[in-house]
Amino acid sequence: MIKRGITLSLMCASVLYAEELVNLSDITVTATRVETATVYQALSIEKKESKEIELDQVVFQKDLLNSLSNVLVTQTTSGVGHMISVRTPISTQPYFLYLQDGIPVQSSGFFNHNALAYTSFESANSVEVLKGAGTALYGSDAVSAVINIGSPKPDGKAQSSAKVNVGSNGYKHTYLKNAGKMGEMTHYEVGVGYTESDGYRDHTAHKRYEVMAKFSTMLDEENNIETSFSYNKTEAQQAGTLTLEELESGSTSVGNIADKLTQVDPQRKFDFMRASVKWDNYSYENLDISTIAYVRNTRNRYTATWEPNLAQNDSEQTSVGLMHKTEQKFSWGQMTYGLDMEYTNGTVAYTQAFDYVPTGWGSAVDKGLIYNYDVDYVALAPYLQSHIILSQNLFLDAGLRYDYNAFDYTNNTDSGQYGDSSYYRPADRTDSFNHLSPKLALSYRPNERTSYYARYANGFRIPSATRLYSQSSTSDATQFSLDPETTDTFELGFKKRFETSSIDLAYYYMTINDTIVRREADNGDRYYENGGESVHQGVELSYKQKINEAFSTLLAASYSKSNYVDDIEFNDNEMAAAPREKVNFRLFYTPSDALTLMGEIQYIGSYYMDDANTRSYGGYTIGNIKLNYQMNKQVKIFAKVDNVTDEYYAEKADYAYGSERYTPALQRSFYAGIEYRF
Repeated sequence: MIKRGITLSLMCASVLYAEELVNLSDITVTATRVETATVYQALSIEKKESKEIELDQVVFQKDLLNSLSNVLVTQTTSGVGHMISVRTPISTQPYFLYLQDGIPVQSSGFFNHNALAYTSFESANSVEVLKGAGTALYGSDAVSAVINIGSPKPDGKAQSSAKVNVGSNGYKHTYLKNAGKMGEMTHYEVGVGYTESDGYRDHTAHKRYEVMAKFSTMLDEENNIETSFSYNKTEAQQAGTLTLEELESGSTSVGNIADKLTQVDPQRKFDFMRASVKWDNYSYENLDISTIAYVRNTRNRYTATWEPNLAQNDSEQTSVGLMHKTEQKFSWGQMTYGLDMEYTNGTVAYTQAFDYVPTGWGSAVDKGLIYNYDVDYVALAPYLQSHIILSQNLFLDAGLRYDYNAFDYTNNTDSGQYGDSSYYRPADRTDSFNHLSPKLALSYRPNERTSYYARYANGFRIPSATRLYSQSSTSDATQFSLDPETTDTFELGFKKRFETSSIDLAYYYMTINDTIVRREADNGDRYYENGGESVHQGVELSYKQKINEAFSTLLAASYSKSNYVDDIEFNDNEMAAAPREKVNFRLFYTPSDALTLMGEIQYIGSYYMDDANTRSYGGYTIGNIKLNYQMNKQVKIFAKVDNVTDEYYAEKADYAYGSERYTPALQRSFYAGIEYRF
């Protein structure tokens, strides 16, 4: 009963304002898959709950996450496409493990940096971010963060609602929800959503469909079955990047791909489906058993607008998986042991739609099928994690995870170089990787509201299928293979819950060895190889303050640096797209139970646009205003203004192919909506 006792003691110690928007006593599930008070976890983890998410009125993924410390989501040129930075630069690297209700939304062998588009982010009930290498429950990709999007749990309460939201640039969103009981023992909740937008620039329209259904059945006092189904589909036009002059003038142009639209119509399409069954069993004293079985299908289609030849990708993965976890309680603490298994079949087709002739950078690419291959992927991982009570105030957490990952690759085209281009097709082959990840944390809790901790966590990420088999001949190593990146995270933290405020402070030092680095040849062609070491370090602060009955504040701030270490090309340079400062400040005004107003300021510091550190972008500061008003028990209205000062700024700025490239952010945008519950 140790775990339940910890959770209960904090709940009993909840402060006067526990029901208010600023929650000073978060309970999270991501690190252990059971409810645990955040202040008692010897790691850095943050959570947003439904009330704040409702106020944010999520349109894009960044609306859900950018108010958390050291978290920065940047939207790309395809609507809900995105990149993310948490302790590492803004990039497409597979340093992030994305979950929906605790289950991965993609296979670790086929990482897609846009994976938040596979989640129900628009209708999320909560979001949790575990920073740094994950606990023993998580393997490949859990390097910078584990991000868990939570959907509502069926509670049996009969309720239906309809929500409509409209806004700038032809934005329209509708979400219908129904919840209640099916018989005495089964609770359910079903939601259906549709979104469309004309886009804030030429050729950036998108539409999205979402279905979410959950059923919870209490078989008896000792067994519970939770069945869930999730489906979403996104269709989005893609644009290119702008020059600095275009960015600063507020141009809504399609950008640097305008002259290619007669040859190809750039689109990005996401398809996601997952069905899962979770069985929780409490038949044995001091033993909790949880087993999750799932089947998942993902499909990702896009035009590589960042490549000058605008090749088109179509990749699809079908997975079956099992996640088993047993938690056993002892007088000295508790032990968790489990096994994760997944099999995935993936296909990749990469096509050149027209004969491409470069005008300075890159190689010529003939029209045709560049890549066409199948991959069978297996992931197997047993793990152990223990929580040991050393004394009344001193606790030790130790974990160990062993991962085995294997690829079986079949090339469906001729092996070798594709025409005179830099693309290269490897012959059939197999690749396998294994890794042992130790975790160790020591925490000291002088009282139930205070915690000091020191943590070490080893992690890794395997090369994805596209890195292994979509190769480049430019490297003069056409049969090359990549090694996994391995990481070591060292962290010191302090957490304190006061009567009307709370503070979470963490210092981290993370090394990434055998960093997979993108190189650029003299002709502009790109390829990947294992480099040396990179170091990522910084300080993160999350501070919540209840000023009085009407006013409260949230501050999420971080200072961080990411550097190469003695790299053969970049020496000890700072890594590109790594803002040192990230600050989000929120002031809430709640004069009554019905009305909440929020003013928000976000500041992102400057960063280098290239790894050579020859160009930099100055960052930006923007402000937002958001409002919720509960007219009565049935009707709620909400509105917001994003980028109130109408700043012209870049979501991301980089230097590649001999030119500076800027992805413009939305200009001033207005949104308003109404929700009716019945």
